[in-house]
Amino acid sequence: MKLKNMLISGGLLVIAVLLAVAVSQTTKATNVEATLRAPDYEVATALIAKGGCAACHTIPAIEGAVGTLGPGWCEPAEEFQAGEVDLEFIMESIVDPTAKVDEKFNPVMPTNFGDTFSHVELTTLATFIATLNCE
Repeated sequence: MKLKNMLISGGLLVIAVLLAVAVSQTTKATNVEATLRAPDYEVATALIAKGGCAACHTIPAIEGAVGTLGPGWCEPAEEFQAGEVDLEFIMESIVDPTAKVDEKFNPVMPTNFGDTFSHVELTTLATFIATLNCE
């Protein structure tokens, strides 16, 4: 009887540990983007200048960035903040702008930003977009 109780207790412990790990993994994936912090403003503005982004896009945090050739950056920011898109989607939109084109715009964005920016720079730009305050 004692052995049976130990096996049951041990089994329950294993189940509890497995559930804790599963919840932990799910929480990690969710919290990565929930705790996303805006990158350094000076670094982000230097990257925006490097890519010439302000010439075609309206970017509320950047003085003089009132381009209308491409979509404004508030839409992807708001979609990210609402959980409708993730950081990978924003990065893909920078590197492969013809992958998912908004019908309101002609696909004229340069397709060489994957070569222009390093992965870290792309992540910084995407994070900047994702964390924009467009209120």
